[in-house]
Amino acid sequence: MKPRSKWNNKINQWAKPWATFSSITTVTFVIFALLNLGLWLAFACRDYQGSRRLASENDNRLRTRPGQPKWNPRRNGYQMWYSDLRSYENVDPLKVEQVLDDFSDYVQQGYVFRPYVHYSQPTFQSATVNFQRNAQGFEFRRGASDWAQGAKKIFIFGGSTALGYHVADEWTLPYLLEVLLNRGKSARSIRTHVVNFGRVDYSWYQEYILLGRLLHAGLRPDAVIFVDGVNVFKNGPENIPVWTEKLQQMWDSTQFLSGSSSLPHQIPLFRLINYIQKKRDGDYFDPLFKSRNPAAAEYSDEQKTILMKESYLLTMKMIHALAKSFDIKTHFIWQPHRAYRCETEKYARPLPTNYEREAQALYRSMEKVVLNNFYNLSHECEKMAGRMIFIDDLHYSPDLNRVLASEIASIVRNK
Repeated sequence: MKPRSKWNNKINQWAKPWATFSSITTVTFVIFALLNLGLWLAFACRDYQGSRRLASENDNRLRTRPGQPKWNPRRNGYQMWYSDLRSYENVDPLKVEQVLDDFSDYVQQGYVFRPYVHYSQPTFQSATVNFQRNAQGFEFRRGASDWAQGAKKIFIFGGSTALGYHVADEWTLPYLLEVLLNRGKSARSIRTHVVNFGRVDYSWYQEYILLGRLLHAGLRPDAVIFVDGVNVFKNGPENIPVWTEKLQQMWDSTQFLSGSSSLPHQIPLFRLINYIQKKRDGDYFDPLFKSRNPAAAEYSDEQKTILMKESYLLTMKMIHALAKSFDIKTHFIWQPHRAYRCETEKYARPLPTNYEREAQALYRSMEKVVLNNFYNLSHECEKMAGRMIFIDDLHYSPDLNRVLASEIASIVRNK
């Protein structure tokens, strides 16, 4: 019996600590569960309010208006709010739907970081929208032909209008320009290859840097064409690239913050910890960011017009000097803007009042610019009076791209 008694004593010796441990564990688990249940209810109420607000915004986007695309799960808010199908004249409506679907998928890819210019378009492949990357690492949109030895090369720079936002590859301005420049040429003639280096929201100074990067990589065109005017209202009088403030915040936070908690947010307590960490970082970081990055200067409308015009002309001079040193021809196109002499009132969605006012002031001022390699095509809309030629708030219809391509083709041939 002694061995059994000895064993019982050992069990009794461990029973009390084990019971204490079990009690503490059980109570801790219950408290943890109740705390998470309470936090889950609090976050659920907060998320519900946010979802109701988002649903209200979506309802406004889905409200029927003339030219609105049909809703499907691939439609994004920009398309539902601004896209106008009435402007896609003389093209297959089913293909237009495919273009919108493909662009909706494309924008989900985000952008890729690139040195000096901040960002670029990602590569993408679909039925109507295709972006490629060359051997030197530069992205471009698919054109009318592949890069060929011996062909005359023209690089086109600009924002999303040059890139061809919400139009198929073959409806973009660069694609149509190449078709026109090669029309009527024999098989033995020197062909012209146009490369679309358009970038969403690029400032003209970013385009200047991109040209320099291309030349530095050994990509030398025979001519360059810059299509600008619209994006200046996003880049401001100082011509600062979009997302600069966000990049500044990321840069400073990487140097000075310990980093926000990355606990799994599916557990309410961890979500609260993440929130507290983020708020603590913000309380420390916001004053630091403001001290290191002064707020942008405030300007009157008249000052904005003067500064934006000076910025464009100075950048144009710099581009011309760079291109001239490589014996490259330059053509600067001042593009149409929906707010200026383009019957903007006939579109279902109006532009913001201040945006229209600033655009009209700058565009009137640019009418006075007379330079050998500068071409003001801002009133090409008047040639298409009575027609819907803007497919949303900014971007060009296939037919307007054809008109612009025809004008630019004449400029290139005569120079």
